[in-house]
Amino acid sequence: REAIVEKLKRENGINAKVNNILVTPGSSYGIAISLSVLLNQGDEVLIPDPGYVNFSMLVPQYGGIVVRYPTLESAEFIPKISDIAERVTPQTKVIVLNSPSNPTGAIYTEDFVKDLMNLARDNNLYILSDETYEHIIFEGKHISGGRFDTEGRVMSLFSFSKSYSMTGWRIGYVVASDEISETLEKQQEF
Repeated sequence: REAIVEKLKRENGINAKVNNILVTPGSSYGIAISLSVLLNQGDEVLIPDPGYVNFSMLVPQYGGIVVRYPTLESAEFIPKISDIAERVTPQTKVIVLNSPSNPTGAIYTEDFVKDLMNLARDNNLYILSDETYEHIIFEGKHISGGRFDTEGRVMSLFSFSKSYSMTGWRIGYVVASDEISETLEKQQEF
C-alpha cells in the first residue's frame, strides 16, 4: 500500500495515505464493495452507455437503480456534462466515470473531469472513477478524477491485471476518503 501511495502521487496526482487504500482481488471486487458501501435501496447510479457491463449488473444487487447517460460515436464517445446533469434527480447518489473507457477506449479531458467534479459537488454526489485501463492509451492523457477531489467524493478503482498486463493475478485497489475507507475495511471483513 505504501508503494501504491507513491504511484498515485507520481502518476495520478492523487494525495492518499496508506489507510485510504484497500487492496482487492481484482477491480470487479472493488466495484462491488464500493457499491455495497455507497448505495441504499432506491439510489440511482448514472453509468455510461455503452459501458462496462459489471456496473449495470452490480448496481441492482445493492438496491440501486441504473440510469444510463449517452456516450455517442459522433462525439468520440465523450459524454456531455449536460446529458449527465439532466439525468440527476433527488435519488441520484453516484456517477460512474470510466476513463479510459471500457469498451470504447475514450479518454476524458481534464476540463470534462473538472466539470464532472463540479456537477458532483453541486449535487452532493459521489464519483466512482473506474481507471482500470489507465495505462492502455493510444491518444491523449489519462486524468484521474481523484486529483481534483477535496471533499472525499471520489472512489477510484485501479487494476494490476490490466495496467501491468498481469491478467491472471486478479489484484486491484480502491482509493477512498478516510471515512469511506474505514467502512470499506469493515465491509470486507464480512
